[in-house]
Amino acid sequence: PALICLYPQGKSSGAAAGGEMEWFVKQGYAVLSPDLSGTGELGVADLYVAYLGVQIGRSIAALRAGDIIRCVKFLKSRPDIDSTAITVVAHGGTSVPLLHAALFEDSIARLALIDPLISFQSVVMNRFYGVDFADCVPNALKAYDLADLEAAVAPRHLLIVNARNQLGSRVDRQTLDRELQLVRTAYASAHSEQNLTVRGWESFQGMEEIFGGWLRK
Repeated sequence: PALICLYPQGKSSGAAAGGEMEWFVKQGYAVLSPDLSGTGELGVADLYVAYLGVQIGRSIAALRAGDIIRCVKFLKSRPDIDSTAITVVAHGGTSVPLLHAALFEDSIARLALIDPLISFQSVVMNRFYGVDFADCVPNALKAYDLADLEAAVAPRHLLIVNARNQLGSRVDRQTLDRELQLVRTAYASAHSEQNLTVRGWESFQGMEEIFGGWLRK
C-alpha cells in the first residue's frame, strides 16, 4: 500500500529520522512526500504569487491539487503499488488541495486532514485571520465550502484531526459539530458513518494512537 505525506513547509517537515514518514514506512507503506508548488524546494507562494493566480484564473490550491493527482498517477504506474489503496495525509493548508484532488481521483481511498481549516466562511466572516492566501480558493463560497468537499468524498475513509479556525486555534466542539453537520449527514446517507473519524490530537499522544486504528479499519 502507498501513502502520500503533504506538508505546508515541504517534505523535509516529516523526513527526519524517527519522524512521521519513518513511522508510516515501518507500518509497511511505500511513502511518497512531494514538495507541492510553492512549498519546500519549490519556493514560496507568497501573497503576490497568489494574487497573480487570481488574475490568470488559476489558484495555488488548484495547482497543488494537480500536483497531488500527478503523484497518485505516478504511484499507480508502479507495479509494486496497490493502486486501490492509496492513503494521503495532509497537514495544515495542504488539506485544501487534497480535498479538491480527491474528487478527481478515486484511487485516493483514505484522507487524513491534520490541523485543517474548518471552513472558508470562517475567514471571510471575521475581520482578523491568519490563513495563508495561497490556501484559499477565490470566489469559492459562491459555490461551495470545505464541508461540501468533505461530504463529497463519502463513503471513503476520512480522518479529521484538530480542525482549526481562521486564527489557527482549535475549534470548540459546538463549532465543530455545526460545521461538520453536512459531512456527517453525507456519511450517514452512504451508510458509512464508521468511515468518518473526527478527533483531537493532544501533545502526549503518539502516531500509533492517532493513525494506528484508523489505518487498519
